[in-house]
Amino acid sequence: CPTPYRTVTMDFRGYALARLMLVLATTIAAGHLRAATADAQAPSWIASLDNLVEGLEQPDAPGCVVGVVEDGALRYTNAYGIAYLDHMIPITPETVFDVGSVSKQFTAAAVVLAARSGALSLDDDIRQWLPEFPDYGTPITIRHLLHHTSGLRDHLQLFAIADATIESDAEVMAMIARQRGVNFPPGTAHLYSNSGYFLLAQIVERATGLTLAEYADREIFTPLGMHDTHVHDDQGRIVRRRAWGYGPVDGGFRMGFPRRAGTVGGGGVYSTVPDLARWVAALLHDGVGGAGFTEAMLTSGTLASGDPVPYAAGLSLGQHRGFRTVFHGGSSVGFRAGVVNIPEVETSAIVLCNLSRMDALGGAFTVADIVLGDRFGPVTTTATGDARPDRNAPPATFLTLTASELAEYEGYYYSPELDHGYEFTATDGDLALLRLKGPMPFAPITQDVFGTRNGWARVTFTRDANGQVTGYVMDIGRVDGLLFEKEMR
Repeated sequence: CPTPYRTVTMDFRGYALARLMLVLATTIAAGHLRAATADAQAPSWIASLDNLVEGLEQPDAPGCVVGVVEDGALRYTNAYGIAYLDHMIPITPETVFDVGSVSKQFTAAAVVLAARSGALSLDDDIRQWLPEFPDYGTPITIRHLLHHTSGLRDHLQLFAIADATIESDAEVMAMIARQRGVNFPPGTAHLYSNSGYFLLAQIVERATGLTLAEYADREIFTPLGMHDTHVHDDQGRIVRRRAWGYGPVDGGFRMGFPRRAGTVGGGGVYSTVPDLARWVAALLHDGVGGAGFTEAMLTSGTLASGDPVPYAAGLSLGQHRGFRTVFHGGSSVGFRAGVVNIPEVETSAIVLCNLSRMDALGGAFTVADIVLGDRFGPVTTTATGDARPDRNAPPATFLTLTASELAEYEGYYYSPELDHGYEFTATDGDLALLRLKGPMPFAPITQDVFGTRNGWARVTFTRDANGQVTGYVMDIGRVDGLLFEKEMR
C-alpha cells in the first residue's frame, strides 16, 4: 500500500515558484497520495473530494491525480492508483502523464506568442509556410487552423481508415497533402481536426527556426517553472516519474505504447498536475507574453458569417451551471486528461489518469461541482471540443435488399487519397467492409446509400452513364467526401 503524503499549498500567482514540500504522514491510509491546505483551514469540499477519490481506489490498478487551483494557487491534490504496473510504482501528485489533446492549448500558445513576436501572422495563408500544401481555391489561414474552421480532414481518422500507423511527420504531411478536397470551405463551419494542429506545429518550426518542443520550452515551460513538462517529440527520451497508459482487458490491464515521435501539435505534451496549475494561473492572467495574451487565448473563433464557434486557441468554450467555462479533454494510448477553468470564480479543476476507461474531463467537471457547490446554478451539460460528430445519424429503419441487389456493390475499391483500398462483400443483408480489425457492416438506407447502424459512417455509391457502380464517397467521423474508385475486373 503506497504511503500517503501531505503538501502545503502552492501559490503560483505572480509565478513565484514555490517548491513542492513533501511531509511523510504518520499513518498508512487507503493507498492514495494527498495534498491539501492545513486541516485547520481546509474548506469543507476537501473531505468530499477525499471521499470521491477513495471511492475510486482499486488495488493494483491504474488511477488518477486530481488537482484544484483557486486564486492562482494549487489548493488540493490527491493521487491514487499505480503509475507503472510492472514494478507497482504508485501514482503521486508529481507523476508525469501524456495529456493528449490538452496539448493543443500549448501549441496554440506557441502560435500566439510567435505572432506577437512578429514571426508570423494569424491571417497568413498556410501555404506561405507550407508551399507543398494543396491549393483548395479558398485560402486556409493559421487562424482557421487554431479554431478548427479550416475544413481539413482529420489525419488520425484518415490513418485509421487506411489501417495504417503513423511513423513520421513526412507520412502525416503526405497523407494530408493527398486529400483532393476539404470537409467544407474554409471559414464556413466548425469541425474539430487534429490535422490543423499538426500543421501548426510545422508552421511554428518554419517561422521560428525552432521545433515546437524547443519553442514551447523557451517561451512557456521554462519561464513558468514547468520543469516536468515537455513536448514529447523524441520517443527515446527518458521521462522521470512517467506513468504508463493502460486499457482494460480480460479482467486485467494491457499497457499502451506512446505514439510515434514527431507527430506532435495536436497532442504529445507530457505534464503534471503541479505544472498544469502553474499553466492555468498564467493562462488566466497574462502570465506569458504580457498584456493581451489571455484575451488572445480565450477569444472564440468566428465563421465568415460572423457567427462565433465554441473554440478559442486550443481551448473549448462553454457554459456550466451559470458560469463561463474554458476547458479541454485529452486521450492518448491509455491516458485521459481533463482541465476545466472557470475564470469568473478563479477556479480550475485538473484530472490526469492512466486508464483508458476513465472520463477525466467529466471528472474535472465533477470536481468543479464539488468545489463550488451551491455557488453554481442548476446542473446543465456542455459539449466538449473533442466530441465525436454525429453528422450521419442513422434512420429509424433500414432497407432490406436481396442478395442479387447487394451483389452489384461487391468488389474492391481503392482510394487515391488514402493510397489504400478495401473489399466490400455482402453478408447477412448488409455490406461488410473488410478491414484488418474485422469487418465493418454497412446497412442499406436508400438506393446507393449505406450506413453503419450507429451513425458513425456512411457511403454513397456512384454510377456511370450506364448505371454501373464505379465507386463510392465515404463520410466517417471527422472526414467527409473521401473518394474510392471501384477496381473493374
